[in-house]
Amino acid sequence: GDHNVSQITESLKKRRGKASRRTVKTKLHELEGSGVLQMEQSSKWATYSISPELVKKWSQLLGLHK
Repeated sequence: GDHNVSQITESLKKRRGKASRRTVKTKLHELEGSGVLQMEQSSKWATYSISPELVKKWSQLLGLHK
């Protein structure tokens, strides 16, 4: 699902023990720029999700999507 920077940072902290919100935000922007993620801006905050194009490519590669 869609998650904002704070939610992603907290999830990483639980898995790795630490995470910097600034570093997470920088990486999210990089992944968005390369087409891996898409960002949707609401009036309150931005949320990130895996881009539909990437999901489609992987589905095709795995033979799940025709």
